[in-house]
Amino acid sequence: MHIVARVFEYEITAVEYRREIAKLQQTIHNPDRDLDREALDKVIDHYLLLHEAVTHGFDVSDQEYEDFLLEVIDSFESPGDFEQSLFFGGMNDIQIERLLRNKLLIKKFIDDLCPDTCDVSETELHEFYLAQKEYFTSEPEVRAAHILIKGNDAAAELKARQVYENIHSPADFHRISNSCSDCPSKARCGDLGYFSRGRLIREIDEVAFNMKIGEISQPFPSHHGFHILMVTDIRPAQCIAYEDIKDTLKARLWHIKKELKLKQFINDLRQIHRQQIVIIQVG
Repeated sequence: MHIVARVFEYEITAVEYRREIAKLQQTIHNPDRDLDREALDKVIDHYLLLHEAVTHGFDVSDQEYEDFLLEVIDSFESPGDFEQSLFFGGMNDIQIERLLRNKLLIKKFIDDLCPDTCDVSETELHEFYLAQKEYFTSEPEVRAAHILIKGNDAAAELKARQVYENIHSPADFHRISNSCSDCPSKARCGDLGYFSRGRLIREIDEVAFNMKIGEISQPFPSHHGFHILMVTDIRPAQCIAYEDIKDTLKARLWHIKKELKLKQFINDLRQIHRQQIVIIQVG
């Protein structure tokens, strides 16, 4: 059995290490990330927390284990998927039980270390809202009707110009769009619905977001052909009110604080027990 590291009395095998690498590869696709090192750190942190849980007298009853096992199995589409999963593949029943008992032991310890009580002040919560306000603000949207004349030659441009000169009102625009446009939106009298910047082609964005409601654009080109737009509505950027998102923010902020507390706790463990972390051979 190839041992790559040791944390206190716990030996980290090459199999366990490679399994953690494979898990990270399934979720992280950044070539600049050192997944080998991250995987080893995660396994080391696992055993540091396990040592703390055992040292502080935490244990797992048979009933707690059975409930946790069912919870894990239910997270898969079928029991067969559970057995064949990347995480559990190649492990026998004894190894799976040991792994799950240890995970549950660590979970109980973390829940005790970072209880789910929202110790977040109103001032702290409001400051968090203001700092993250851009994420709670919707982008401006425009609703427009559209006429497309396909082609990029002089004939297409001339046709687009003639179509434009026959439009004198919104009713004209909808009627002509339905009869002359080469865009599928002609079935809806040219209606493109609401869209924010970046949803449609750049040329449409540049025109639509500089128009007023009821305004009809001159024909303008793109690689699709020649376009004529009529803006029918504008939705300005809107920010979700603090009171409407307060409870969600409170849960989110507490989760962040909990993660930071756990990260700091693990960093402290690494410093305190650095003599108990031995890297033997990786690779």
